[in-house]
Amino acid sequence: MLKQFKGIKWINNIPRFLLYNLETKQMELKNINNNISIKKTNQKICNGYYDLLKREYKKCNNLCENEKTCDECKKLSGFGNCLGCDGMSCKANNDIALKFCNQPHVIYIALFGNNKFKVGTTAEYRKYERILEQGAIASMFIAKTPTGKLARLIEHKIGTFGPTLQVNSNYKIQNLVIEKDKYEIKNILEKEYNEIKNLLPDILKQYLINPKINYCEKINDINKKILLKDSSQLSLFDEEKEKNYEYILEPNDIEGEIINIVGTMLILKKEKITIYDTKKLEGWIVDINA
Repeated sequence: MLKQFKGIKWINNIPRFLLYNLETKQMELKNINNNISIKKTNQKICNGYYDLLKREYKKCNNLCENEKTCDECKKLSGFGNCLGCDGMSCKANNDIALKFCNQPHVIYIALFGNNKFKVGTTAEYRKYERILEQGAIASMFIAKTPTGKLARLIEHKIGTFGPTLQVNSNYKIQNLVIEKDKYEIKNILEKEYNEIKNLLPDILKQYLINPKINYCEKINDINKKILLKDSSQLSLFDEEKEKNYEYILEPNDIEGEIINIVGTMLILKKEKITIYDTKKLEGWIVDINA
């Protein structure tokens, strides 16, 4: 059946497909089954927007073609001027953005494969969903603020200490494994937190909280099993740890048995293991069976 693919959304810690049914004109949250088939057509329409106040995804009223987000949806979202905010000055020019910003936010650090740290912020009410959407296998909430503006200020200050503000899809898809156990991961996150705590100006330290670690152990264990060679089979001269698998950032067709889901990435097995990033499918009309 043809539907608009709006992305993988994590609801109550469970990944689901968000789709727009062109016949019923309704949004659908679909459970992801073991076997899927997604075939992209040649039509793309505006992907709509997220209503910050009602906390729900909205379709584009005009179903504008060849647009990811049209100008009308950007306006209805109200969040456009807030993108890239560094907390130094407020560019919000509407009540939607201001109401969203004037609620509690949290700051987190996330650990990705090959010891790459990211710092980010999110509204407190969706903090776990945000971490899962990011594909962060290990993370830690380190601060809480009364507003998004203040959270952005702390985020950008921490960014000057080393952690990056963004991790692109290309890096994520090639670094899906953290080759450490949960105790090592805990120590690495706590060390990073302590370094941030020591470097953060006193005026901002008041927003630090007792850090809470989030570790998707099951996801990481599956990734280790399917993406890494057995260490017992490696010789001293064998530098290749990864198994032979393919990764596709801009998929046209996705088909096979789902082995794992990390953020917006699907790890499937057919003839061989293939990792697909579904971000580039968002907005496209697809023929989906899942």
